Amino acid sequence: MTTTGSNKPVVDFCADYETYYDAEYSLSKITTLEYVRSPRFELHMMSWKCPALGVHKPRRAIGDRMIQEVFDMLKGASQYVDFRLVGANSGTFDAFIADYHNGFRFMHHFDVSLMARWVLGNTLKDCKLETIATRLDVESSQELRKEAFDALGMADDGLGKKISIALSAVKGLHIH
Repeated sequence: MTTTGSNKPVVDFCADYETYYDAEYSLSKITTLEYVRSPRFELHMMSWKCPALGVHKPRRAIGDRMIQEVFDMLKGASQYVDFRLVGANSGTFDAFIADYHNGFRFMHHFDVSLMARWVLGNTLKDCKLETIATRLDVESSQELRKEAFDALGMADDGLGKKISIALSAVKGLHIH
């Protein structure tokens, strides 16, 4: 555990967000700022864990109320620790959502996809989570695969389903 200039311990908060998008409203059509600030923006699910808070297995928060409860808990705990966001794909994007929509600012943030690119360099054709999982042979690890499916609340049939199939079940979901 490290400390910041505030002398509070720094702890990791691991998260992955699922947001609403459609053919016209997506990051391929508009900028990140336009996307997050749009009245159409919906953060409908967040998978998260924070071992320092006793949450060692991924949990899901679905819908505005549950997601805000997580951030309210972090606000309370932040008087004792500084939180570092570890994002699954875009730490900057996730940190901006937390600040803009949930009123919580992480002290630091980074994302594992960019970290993988720095470490694995040109051995990756892209930084997609599926590519990284394949390169690190995540799918052959029963334990890691089970954790991925558990985080999504889905059963792994043991037949070698790709993690991306589980992710596609929630990607782009529009919850009202």
